[in-house]
Amino acid sequence: MKLAPSLRVDVVEDIGLLNTEAIKARKTGVLILGGGVPKHQVLNANLLRNGADFGVYMNTAQEFDGSDGGARPEEALSWGKLRLDSQFVKVYLEATLGLPLLLHSLLGHVPPRPRSVRFDKGLTALELEAERQKYLGND
Repeated sequence: MKLAPSLRVDVVEDIGLLNTEAIKARKTGVLILGGGVPKHQVLNANLLRNGADFGVYMNTAQEFDGSDGGARPEEALSWGKLRLDSQFVKVYLEATLGLPLLLHSLLGHVPPRPRSVRFDKGLTALELEAERQKYLGND
């Protein structure tokens, strides 16, 4: 009996892989939802390549309390985590609302795939094809 692979968490390996990907990349961009350790990991990886080329920070954190999430992209510029010529923005918006809106705006131009047509087994092949054409608008 073969067992399914178990979940393995290796933060050190993860950091090494992320750093390697960042160093090898021609350009990088970061989408930061919230803050904390993941934000540090992705920005520190980009530090190794003289900064990310693009950055979007999305959270509700403010700068005045000293939280990591509240740090603005300009701070990452000063550390070299974002390139001096990078394009960046901080969006003050709760991520569970903002991410779906962002994805919809980015993917809204993609035409939807045609829905599959469920055929009634009582129809003949010609009737099925006519229904399919009518449904897809290819009369």
